[in-house]
Parts: sequence; C-alpha cells; structure tokens
Amino acid sequence: MPSGGGVRCDSPLNTAPNNKPCAITAVDPNLRRPYAPSWNLSLQHAFSNELSLQVAYVGSHGTGLIGLNNINAPAPGSGWLTGPGCKTPYTSAQIGSASSATCENLNRPYFSKFPYLSDINRISNQDFSNYNGLQVTLTERPWHGLSYLLGYTWAHALDEAGGDWNGAALPSNLFNVRSDYGNSIDDVRHRMTLSVSYALPQKKSFAQLLQGWKLNSVANIQSALPWSVTDTTDDISGVGGKTDKWNFYGNPTAFNGLGYAAVPFYPGMSNTSCVAQAAALDSSFTPLYPGYTHSASLTKYGCWMANGAMLLPPAIGTYGNMARNLFRGRGLKLLDMSLTKDMKLSERLDGQFRLEVFNILNKTQYTPAVNGNPASRANPLLGSSRATPDVQISNPEVGSGAARSIQLGFKLAF
Repeated sequence: MPSGGGVRCDSPLNTAPNNKPCAITAVDPNLRRPYAPSWNLSLQHAFSNELSLQVAYVGSHGTGLIGLNNINAPAPGSGWLTGPGCKTPYTSAQIGSASSATCENLNRPYFSKFPYLSDINRISNQDFSNYNGLQVTLTERPWHGLSYLLGYTWAHALDEAGGDWNGAALPSNLFNVRSDYGNSIDDVRHRMTLSVSYALPQKKSFAQLLQGWKLNSVANIQSALPWSVTDTTDDISGVGGKTDKWNFYGNPTAFNGLGYAAVPFYPGMSNTSCVAQAAALDSSFTPLYPGYTHSASLTKYGCWMANGAMLLPPAIGTYGNMARNLFRGRGLKLLDMSLTKDMKLSERLDGQFRLEVFNILNKTQYTPAVNGNPASRANPLLGSSRATPDVQISNPEVGSGAARSIQLGFKLAF
C-alpha cells in the first residue's frame, strides 16, 4: 500500500515516509465462533374454545460477538501535543491550533516495533448483547365473524454495537469497549399490535354482491427508538480518526420527543449554566496537560442545553461520559385498514378483490436520526425529527411510518 514518495509503507525495512504509515486489519489468533443462547418460559390459558391467552418471558445473551478495535491507538491527548519529541503540550492560548498527526504516531504502543503502521484494527470476540422481554398474546378465533389478535411486548435490548464488527465502526472509547454498552439502536421498550378481522354477514344475491365481504384493520403503537450523539468533526480525545462522545448532565428526557424543534446550541461561553458546570468540573479535575480544561473546551466548542439538561465537550485529551443511545425520539402510531371481497369464479378458480389503506389517518410520523447526530457546530438540528421512520432507516415502504398509501389489487387462486 503506497504511502507517498514511491516507498511502500507496508515494508518493515522502511519507516513510513512523509509521516503516512499504513493502517492494517488483524485477527485475534484466539478468535472463536460467537454464540447466543436463548431461553423462554410460556404460560397458556384457554378461556373458551375461541379465546386464549399466552404470557411468555423471552431472553437471550450474545456471547463473544465479533468486534473491531484499534490496538495501536495513540495515548489520549497525543494529537494535541507539539514540540520536539511531542512532549511539550499546547498552552491554553494555543488550544485552537490544529492537532498533530506526527505526535499521534510517535505515541502509538507499537511504534518502536512497527513505525510503518498506524491503526491496527483487530477483529476479536469483544462484544456481547442482552435481550429480555415480556410477551403477551390474546387470541380470539372466529366468533360470529369476528376474530382478533392482540400482542404486547415489554422488552429491553442492550449491546455494545449495532452489528458485526461494531457496525463497521470503532468503539467510541478505544481503551474501554464496555463504555459503549447501552440501549440497542432497535431497542423498543413497548410495542402493541392489534389485528382485527370481521366477516360481514352474507346473503345469497345476484353476482355474489352480498357475499364474501371482510373488513380488516391493524393498529401498531410503539414507544420511541433511541438515538445517540457522537462528534465526528473534532478529535477532542486526541486519538485521531474516530468519533468522540461528549459529557451529558441532567435528565435525558429533556432531549426526548422534541418533534420538529431542536436542542439550542450556545457557542463559546455564551450560556451561563454551561459555564458554571464546566467551572464546577474543573474545580476537582486534574488536566492531562496544562490548559486542557473543561472550560477551555467549552470556549472552543460551545454547548447544547434544553430543559435544564446540557451537552458539554470533555476536556481535551479525555473521553466524554455520555451513554450510548441515551435519548429517545417520538413513538410510532399507525392504523392500517383493508376491505376484501372473495368470489367464486368457477369450480377451480377463485378471485379476491382488495382495497388496502396504510396510515389511514395520515398521521405525521417523524423520528430523529439514529446514531447520526454529530455534536458539532455544523449540526443546528440536534434532536430534531425531520424524517419518517422508513426513510430514516433507508427502507421506504408502506406500513412503516410513510404518508397515507392506497393500494388496489385483484388476486386469482386456482
């Protein structure tokens, strides 16, 4: 892999020219197959031949899940060092200067052995997950033309990443993977689904006009999905090429369900509450290097504040304390309905006409970006809901939060 000057940086015979070492991917020699045991306990009771109830507890635990981490990450704060040997830190007056890639490379743990390598992203069994859920199902089989299925789930899903290999991203804290353990990106605490079907009374008539009619409806109600704030524009930790979490203080519900509104941003030291919080932190904080304080970070990066809760940047060279997927958007409420007409066309040929209406109330459903809100001055819409759930997950389809949709269809069965 060329790194400049015509010299290959993947050769142990040459140091990296132009300060451009190469990144590689490695595999833990003790890598094993991940597994996820699951368990459940179910109780069922029949009230009658038509009506029954089922209550179940369902759990699972993902063990040794595949994750990705940089084992050659520079020590926190390295990117903000300067001077000969990268041992002279910036003073508070120099904090706005650009970070140094040279100092990052010199402070990598394997620099003395492999000076031509930068990130060593190792695949290992570092992640795990947990799911626990209560599932209740009430079933009414056809009774005088009416049938329904009512399902309710109360659950909690937690993990350290949104998919294999950390969802193709490195942990927010390369030195403490477990700090990312929190709500899963698809953690829905409450979900209720009611499906009702009613076969209208029928009577023999001309052309079967009074036969085969059925009304169907599906109602979905669920609590909000979580969303995270990560800083993808500023290398506050000084580790380089990663995302940083900020510090959060207050009640997380203050940033929840804002709808079309957004969390206000306050540049520099313009918010007195943020200034007071940063000063309080500095009163018992020992900076990694002189001048690397919470107040200095606040001066440089600003803060977000709403309803008594605030997001503040950590001191340069440190990591933030905010939990992953801490905030919630707005829940989903959908009502879909359909009308069907069955008919007998011949001895071997049946037909069905269908009229389907999704989101029949045309209720606006917006959700904040999931894991996509960088805590940067370039994002003035932090916490704002501007996309429908289906568009947000790049899966636009009817029945998942889009505007009202009407479908007509005819099916032949033979």
